[in-house]
Amino acid sequence: MTTTKDRLSIIGYSDGACKGNPGKGGWGFVLSYYRDATLIRWMGYGGDMGTTNNKMELTGIIKALNASPVGHDITIRADTSYGLSGIVKDGTGVLSFDRDLSPKFTGWINGWKKNGWKTKGNQPVKNQELWTNIIDECDRHLKGGSTLKFEWVKGHATDEGNILADELANRGVPS
Repeated sequence: MTTTKDRLSIIGYSDGACKGNPGKGGWGFVLSYYRDATLIRWMGYGGDMGTTNNKMELTGIIKALNASPVGHDITIRADTSYGLSGIVKDGTGVLSFDRDLSPKFTGWINGWKKNGWKTKGNQPVKNQELWTNIIDECDRHLKGGSTLKFEWVKGHATDEGNILADELANRGVPS
């Protein structure tokens, strides 16, 4: 566990891209924090030959969470309403613990889990394996002392972090 003095405020951006849907897709993330007035930034990207945009958006969130060190204040910003609304109500919010010390999701995940991973229309939830990876990453962070906040940002606008995550996601699309 980190001390208050060592605790970082990490801002992460994630994005996904797809050429055809389904088609070739990529994901990207940017994580940054300041230490002694110096910006520290690290990034990652990758892709898949046969995927969908939604899968790449979720993968970007997973990769950003996975690369973030545990025990810090982490904000993940993304332009995916689909991905963020699954995690937190209205696509923006802070995760906390439930009574059983698991992440307390306020988005769609809550209903899906209660309904046996079925939608309101009784259909299987698409991308369940990715959603469960998000649950696992959030659980790992919260149990390790991280705070997690998720924020929606307008895509392809003026947010430098979102623009860079988008560039990385497109770089991750296989040739």
